[in-house]
Amino acid sequence: MPTSSTMSRSYGTGRRGSGHVVSDGDVVVIALALVVGVVVQWRAVGVVGLGASVAVLFRRRWLFVTVLAATVVGAGRSDVSWTDASDARLGPFRGWAVVIEDPVQRGSVTSVVWQIDGERFESRLYGSAARRTQRLAAGDRAWVAGERRGATGAPRLVQRQRVRHVVGRFDLGVLADVRPGAAVWLAANRVRTLLRTSGEASMDAADSSLFSGLVVGDDRRQPAWLVARFRSSGLSHLCAVSGQNVSYFLAVLAPLLRRLRPTGRAFATTAAIAWFCLLTRFEPSVLRAGAMAALTTWSTWRGRDISAVRLLAVAVGALLVLDPMLAWSVGFWLSVGATAGVSCLAPAVVRWISGPDRRPGAVAITLGAQFGVALPSALVFGRLPVLAVPANLLAVPVAGLVMLWGFPASVLHALLPEPFGRVAMFPCVVGTRWVSAVAAAGSAADLPPWWNAVGWIALAATVLVVARRVRAARTRVPS
Repeated sequence: MPTSSTMSRSYGTGRRGSGHVVSDGDVVVIALALVVGVVVQWRAVGVVGLGASVAVLFRRRWLFVTVLAATVVGAGRSDVSWTDASDARLGPFRGWAVVIEDPVQRGSVTSVVWQIDGERFESRLYGSAARRTQRLAAGDRAWVAGERRGATGAPRLVQRQRVRHVVGRFDLGVLADVRPGAAVWLAANRVRTLLRTSGEASMDAADSSLFSGLVVGDDRRQPAWLVARFRSSGLSHLCAVSGQNVSYFLAVLAPLLRRLRPTGRAFATTAAIAWFCLLTRFEPSVLRAGAMAALTTWSTWRGRDISAVRLLAVAVGALLVLDPMLAWSVGFWLSVGATAGVSCLAPAVVRWISGPDRRPGAVAITLGAQFGVALPSALVFGRLPVLAVPANLLAVPVAGLVMLWGFPASVLHALLPEPFGRVAMFPCVVGTRWVSAVAAAGSAADLPPWWNAVGWIALAATVLVVARRVRAARTRVPS
């Protein structure tokens, strides 16, 4: 994601200054209180209220009131979301339904999520019905008839559905007329189709699915063995849209955005970010990245620098108020953890091992991101491969080039005759195969859990030893 200073230079505003009445630490505390309220709900109000009352002793009464209010807001919004996810209008339905998520095929089963009268229902289809729905895309409208039923199954499965705002299942009986969605959905679906057809014409099936995942996070066609390979090598985040994808998308649009006046550019950039979120199906990771990019855009337009930590805290708080169910999304917390690691840990590592005036390099950024995702990865996946550090160092730069060149290459492939179209896609072909090869090597060299723990301890110890030697060398240098 572009830094605020970089974007401010491009906007050319004259007003500068980064003075904030509320410190970054206070903003983080308020955001954490809101997170606790969302997760723990009303039980958190008393606990957080007791803890926040300590602020009164330090004459921070406003912080006590704000933290308590954030907890109440988080608990209230969470309660409303869970109530809405548990209360569905059931019974027969005949009429128009909107496809909310792209149909997903797993074996002989195709899953489709519909929005019916403002509520989401999931259909699991087989045979001819499954084949017909596979041609649908998010945003399309279809005339359907069937029965709305409550969510059934194991409690864990029901909770997972409610986190996705799915309130029940829809037993589809009739699928008749199908119409495309609104213009923004139609444009997004055409771009996704363009990326998919360009990839399929230039690569094999596995590489093509990986290419779509790298550029827009579309991993529906990825085989199970490829998903397992990227997960075991610590590279699965490359197929989840992040701030890197958003920044590259804005870089592609930069020649057009620079022609606009500052205010128009801010509105156009925000609209482009919103459309990119729609293009990538509002995945939790891209919502985090898009919110931070939009906040950066408008803070730069105002002529104010804002730290990455503050951006992250405000983005997390705002997103959880809008959709408290994000608090139960693994992808959301992996994205937040990686961003926090890059923002906080990477600069600290650079200060320890080199000096305060150095910018974080690839190694520091990789270490920061890996330490940032350590807790959610360990809790959810039960693993955090130490080989993810060298794998990310080898794969991330090349994956970034694929992300950057993927859009224009797909357009050129569609416009140019053969073999020029294949030449345009050639860098994407090579880059995708390289990323896949790195994932294969990392997966093949996967270590047992105990060896991974030893590796992380050794890596942390190495950083500390280097930091100590650098510090000792500085003290020996005469002033």
